[in-house]
Amino acid sequence: MSVDRVPYADRRHIRGTRRYIQGATYHLRTSTIKRLPLLADPRCKRMVIEAIKRATEALEFDLIAYVIMPEHAHMVVRQNGTRTVSDLMAYFKKRTARLINQHLGRSGPFWRGDFFDHILRDDEHLDELVRYIHDNPVRRGLASKADEWEFSSWRQLYGE
Repeated sequence: MSVDRVPYADRRHIRGTRRYIQGATYHLRTSTIKRLPLLADPRCKRMVIEAIKRATEALEFDLIAYVIMPEHAHMVVRQNGTRTVSDLMAYFKKRTARLINQHLGRSGPFWRGDFFDHILRDDEHLDELVRYIHDNPVRRGLASKADEWEFSSWRQLYGE
């Protein structure tokens, strides 16, 4: 596996660089600007899901899991091509910001400029993470069980 390092502007990041590992599996999380609940509208959540699917396909990532919350989104992806998670997030954010701002009749920034990324260590960690992100709506009181939240990949992964 090759590792590329790219400068990372978020001051909270200890090493100051993002690590890109060819073929790695990543947990990605991004939040709306000021964590406003701009994704509360079900149509907005559906736009985000469609954009995630298009972005991962266009940039050669496998989409493993996702969940869309009112003010943030989680994705678990595996890189297959030469594009980085920064490329993926830029593609995804640009498309969704334009479409959702138009739908909501607003302008200006939609997503925070930064995003969280974490490289998964192994399949056990992957299973744990997928359960964690699918339980996010339950922990927040938006659903009583993970399978009730329609804005996640739970049903695609585990069936009705």
